[in-house]
Amino acid sequence: MQVKTFVVNHYEVNSYLYFDSELKEGILIDPGFYYEDEKNKLIEFIFENKLNIKYIINTHGHIDHIIGNNFVKNFLKAPVYLNKNDWFLRDNILDYSEVFGFQTNTIPHIDYDLIPNDKFLIGENEIITIHTPGHSPGSICLINHKDRFIFSGDLIFRNSIGRTDLPGGNYDLIINSIRNILFNNCGNEYLIFPGHGEKTSVLYEKENNQFLI
Repeated sequence: MQVKTFVVNHYEVNSYLYFDSELKEGILIDPGFYYEDEKNKLIEFIFENKLNIKYIINTHGHIDHIIGNNFVKNFLKAPVYLNKNDWFLRDNILDYSEVFGFQTNTIPHIDYDLIPNDKFLIGENEIITIHTPGHSPGSICLINHKDRFIFSGDLIFRNSIGRTDLPGGNYDLIINSIRNILFNNCGNEYLIFPGHGEKTSVLYEKENNQFLI
């Protein structure tokens, strides 16, 4: 399995393409594609590598992570998932989009509720969801125990954690989600691919993250 990172929109969201280069199957995580050049780079990469994207997954419902849902849905023809606890963020996106610097007149598409312990297969690789609220009520992480990879959305970053001052955010919940849910499911050797910034690891954050020491 390989990870291709696209840094997209003015919030520099990490949109991840996690794919099997031999079987040509993949999963797209957090499609925050907003500008045309970003969209073209995704199109070119998928065509060049002849990939079949089976799933589109939003780790949470904030606009910078879901603004590209309609574009990728139309392009990839794959189902889009978001935990139902964050659908209120999606439903009200037209009320606050301009405040965050986005021009849109459409509601991002969602096909299915993303529930805890959902399983997604890419070749022989199983990706599992865990519910990790705090940054938002419906925040989830995606874990591949075989590769020891975590796609954490905005739960945790290198040396930091997700903000909790937006609607539905809760500081106590996010700390609990990191310490007692994520770290209980994943050992020190697991790599973390966050929603913004550079990748990190469970061990590094246990030893260095000021919010967790």
